[in-house]
Amino acid sequence: MITTELADKIWDILVEDCGAIETEREGFIHAAKTTKNLEYRFCGKLGFGGKIYLETPPRISCYSEDRTKERDEIIQKTNKKLSELYETTQTENSF
Repeated sequence: MITTELADKIWDILVEDCGAIETEREGFIHAAKTTKNLEYRFCGKLGFGGKIYLETPPRISCYSEDRTKERDEIIQKTNKKLSELYETTQTENSF
């Protein structure tokens, strides 16, 4: 479970890098604030299997059968951003 502010920042990354749908932001924020170790499907550029896992640190992935070079690059770039956000929030005790 995380703060609204942090969930909002995570969704910003998912929209920008992964094509997550803006109208799903509110549902994600609610789920992130109320569910420990959340696994949330956001689809976007990663297809139907695109998910974020609110672990330590948070990460994204997609179904192995949907993996392509382009999707692997998106996953790598986004996971780096999520890891950096996690490191930043650790010093602020927000995650």
